[in-house]
Formats: sequence, structure tokens, C-alpha cells
Amino acid sequence: MGAPTWLLPPIQGVACTLPEGETGSFSAEITVDRFVFGRSGPEALVQVTGLCVTESGTELEVESSLLRIPVSIVAAGCGGVELLLGPVVDESRGGYVTIDPFKVVLDNADGSKRLGAALCATSQKIPRAPVPAQVAALNRVLNAS
Repeated sequence: MGAPTWLLPPIQGVACTLPEGETGSFSAEITVDRFVFGRSGPEALVQVTGLCVTESGTELEVESSLLRIPVSIVAAGCGGVELLLGPVVDESRGGYVTIDPFKVVLDNADGSKRLGAALCATSQKIPRAPVPAQVAALNRVLNAS
């Protein structure tokens, strides 16, 4: 069995922009591989599979290998951790696409005692923790999933 990953709930309606400046709506499935220490704070290593559809109907498919996406912790509690991921810039087959930041919640919908304990421990450590401790706490939540 490989390292755990977290398939986030699908995102829909997130703003996206193509290189020509054309804007649209992005929908995708995102899988979190792990959290890492980035230049300006925590980052998520994710795989993205989605579609940017512009107002004129142009479609750009995004299918990435591991992308590094900035992460901001919005809220943390025993019930879940709310994160803001992005912005994302990806070079797909059709060119660059920029995806606006989007919120996700890592929660304990299945009621796992192990995940619940990891979320509670994370919520106690995150508010004033240095970035390496935030990354370690987020990875503990991921590993407990």
C-alpha cells in the first residue's frame, strides 16, 4: 500500500484565465499527495485533472503531474481544517492556465477516531506554529486519513 493521498471534493466554478487573458470557469478533481515547506509558507503537492471553459466556449484541459500550490490555513478545529489553496499556474498541453485560489476542507466525515485525533492535535498546534510545524501537522492529518 502506497502513501496516503487525499482526494478532495471536486471543485467547480473557480475562476480561470488563459494566456490571452480570456477568463472562464474551472472544474476539477484534485488529489493531495503531501504538504511541504515552500518559499513563502506551506504548499500542497497535488495532482489536478480538470477543465477551464471560457466565456467564449474555449476549453483547456488541465492534467498535471505534481504541482506545488501555496496553502493558507483559514480555520482549524477538531471537526476539520479549512484551507485556501492557490493561486495555481499550470502549463498544460494547450498553454498556460491560471486558476484563482479556492477553499477546501479536510474533515472527518467518516468519524475515524484516528483522523479525529489528528485534526484536534492539528487545530491546537496550527494557530501560532512556525511553517515547518504547520506542514508536519497537515501531513499527520493526511496520514491519518
